[in-house]
Amino acid sequence: MGSYLFPTLLIIIVSLKQSEGRCGHGRVEYGGKCYWFVKEPKTFFDALMVAYRARCQLLELQNKKEQWWLDLYLRLQGMNSVWLGFTDIQKEGHWIALSNRTKMTYSSWKRGEPNNAGGKEHCAVYTTDALGWIDYNCTGKLQFVCKY
Repeated sequence: MGSYLFPTLLIIIVSLKQSEGRCGHGRVEYGGKCYWFVKEPKTFFDALMVAYRARCQLLELQNKKEQWWLDLYLRLQGMNSVWLGFTDIQKEGHWIALSNRTKMTYSSWKRGEPNNAGGKEHCAVYTTDALGWIDYNCTGKLQFVCKY
């Protein structure tokens, strides 16, 4: 992993320098998309409103490569857990992407997740501690990422 980490850090630093024009100040470009890392914790529903007002979407990870990039960038930013744009609030166990209300096409649940602990966990979270996804109570407050 050590030999992989340095080139990845270099790519992130270079992309930070190059993305300010296209994505705007405080946003980061990766894979042709712009990412806005919001450090102020919000409930899932408040994060959705912030994203809506900013004309972006809560992050819906598309593949392992994007997830690895996200994990590294979160660690560099001192962030740990962020909301993802997936929920099973309408029907337990049927996770959908909020952007198009269809079944998610990629997932990376931590072993034993989603578990709907206490019958109250209906929102997806990426956490660097687990190197994967967990389900979480939507009324909790977490940081989030918008993608556009």
